[in-house]
Amino acid sequence: REALGPDARLREKPTVGGAERLMSGLSVAFVVIVNVLMWSVIGYCVCTMGKGRESVWAALFFIEVYAVLVYAYCLWAYQYPGLRLITNFLFGVVPLAVSAGSYLSALIVLDAVRSVYRDGWNTWIFSRLNPWSEDFFGRVIFFLAVLPGLFTSLYLSSSVSTGFHANATHFDVLSLCLFVDVGRFCGHLAYVVDPEWTIGRSRTDVRTRPGLLYIVLLVCLGWYLTLARVEAGVD
Repeated sequence: REALGPDARLREKPTVGGAERLMSGLSVAFVVIVNVLMWSVIGYCVCTMGKGRESVWAALFFIEVYAVLVYAYCLWAYQYPGLRLITNFLFGVVPLAVSAGSYLSALIVLDAVRSVYRDGWNTWIFSRLNPWSEDFFGRVIFFLAVLPGLFTSLYLSSSVSTGFHANATHFDVLSLCLFVDVGRFCGHLAYVVDPEWTIGRSRTDVRTRPGLLYIVLLVCLGWYLTLARVEAGVD
């Protein structure tokens, strides 16, 4: 101020009041509590039904109903700026639930096909999960299970905005979901083409690094370069 002169006016940085900070904290707490409560209810219902096929169907039903309800609430709340902090976090539940439901659907389809054509219905459904000895059909089934979550992340990212600033940090939950889905897509694609290179020969195979680690590294580098170009305004 002394260098600019006695009549200079300094621009004061806008401060966030106590009410806004309290509302932000309560909004985050609300999102965390709702998610923990719902996933706990889903887990409890599945555990009480045992480990049979009915538990998988029950988990699929609860997860998809939860995804639909969350998506409907987010669409309603998104039109109110005061509720944007809630939707900024809660929109990320939708791709997560869709991805979880897609994996369960893939397991149900794989179990049904093998029960009809190979092992019968007396086989435990979770015994189908053996990635180190999975055949081509099973690998393709789980690769296709990645697509609904990926398309959901792409659709929501192009339809709504969930990014927000907190001090010097910018966070976008849908960008994070899209990053995870792109990584899953690349990993499953490599698993379809060459499972031994992607995850190794067995669970205890430590002679070579799984190719999945290189895929994760390349996705991270590609994501960083893309965001750097966007931030710099390079087309």
